[in-house]
Amino acid sequence: MTESSKKMEDIYEEFTNQVDRINYLIKQFTELEETNGKQKKDRYYWNSHLSTLSMNIWAGQVKYLELQKKEASLKKAISKATNVIDLKQQELKDLITKRTTYFTKQCDKFRIKGIRYTNNFLHAQTEYTNKNLRDKIEEFQKQYQQMYNELPTFAEKLSNLETISNSEETETASKVNFVLTNITTINTYKLLQITCAQNMLRKLENEIKQKRMILNNVQNK
Repeated sequence: MTESSKKMEDIYEEFTNQVDRINYLIKQFTELEETNGKQKKDRYYWNSHLSTLSMNIWAGQVKYLELQKKEASLKKAISKATNVIDLKQQELKDLITKRTTYFTKQCDKFRIKGIRYTNNFLHAQTEYTNKNLRDKIEEFQKQYQQMYNELPTFAEKLSNLETISNSEETETASKVNFVLTNITTINTYKLLQITCAQNMLRKLENEIKQKRMILNNVQNK
């Protein structure tokens, strides 16, 4: 027997009148009915709340599973994208290396071509300049030697004409004198040309030496 039941029984025994006892029991029954109704309502409320909670938990679990699937899918996509990025980065590095190698080879090729072209140009310029100047010097030396050989003949003619007084011989002597003067002037001019040509040749040879030194320095780098 519970404490509550014993208390009710003690109160019941206190009533001597049967009607009071019945009224007391009716009152207790009514209170019990009300308590029971209240407990039923509370139970219904909690059952409904539990049902809602269960539904929310189930929905949460479904959503959690979906999120897990999405997470796995995203991880897979991220891993795939990372692999693609790594692959592309490696391809980019390979392309940069190939491009650098290609441009280095091209630069070396053009540098070698430029050096060869410069060498060929300088060689051709040297050969042409030397040959040209030597040919001119040789030609002038021949002319100078020819004039030098003819000079005594003209001098002898001039000496012979000093005793002749007629106008024709005098005119001839003037012509001879003019020729000799002209030869001397030409001779002096040719000598100046030779000197200038020789100076120019020396200057070109010095410039060619300097350019070759520069090219050697470039080739050694």
